[in-house]
Amino acid sequence: PRSAWQHIDNIRWNDAGDALKASRVGFRVRGDALVDGQNAMDAMDSLRGALKGVAFPWSFAFVFWESYKVMVPNITKNIAISGGSVFVLVTIMIANIQLGLLVTFAIACVDVCVMGFMPFIGVQLNGVSLICIVLAVGLSVDYSVHIAGAFMTVSCSDSNGKSGKTQ
Repeated sequence: PRSAWQHIDNIRWNDAGDALKASRVGFRVRGDALVDGQNAMDAMDSLRGALKGVAFPWSFAFVFWESYKVMVPNITKNIAISGGSVFVLVTIMIANIQLGLLVTFAIACVDVCVMGFMPFIGVQLNGVSLICIVLAVGLSVDYSVHIAGAFMTVSCSDSNGKSGKTQ
């Protein structure tokens, strides 16, 4: 038979010992029930909604599940900030708005291709893939700026001749 004292560590009384200050109830979630981020967020939100005002459910896994909620807004914000920064800096450094727009467009195309290819190879959107997408901006900036810089430094009277010598 189970002892009533086995859960004594899950109860906290006030200093006088006559009122309950806090308690803890353990629960487990089946691992196969939460196979993706959306299921995990739904489970966490429904548990918090069911216990709102009564208790605050917390689990170590909730730390990771909360990150799924902010993933898409964060990646959108990070790509927008990095794209805007790239446009401003490239335009200032190359001193040509058209080339700044072209470089920014090329970098946007690289990110769209990277994000579009992720589902085909089974990469889910998470913290690591988010960092890789932002790094893809940096790598494509390096390559695109070198080409744009070479285009600007080639001496030729027309742009067709410049593009031929840039290759």
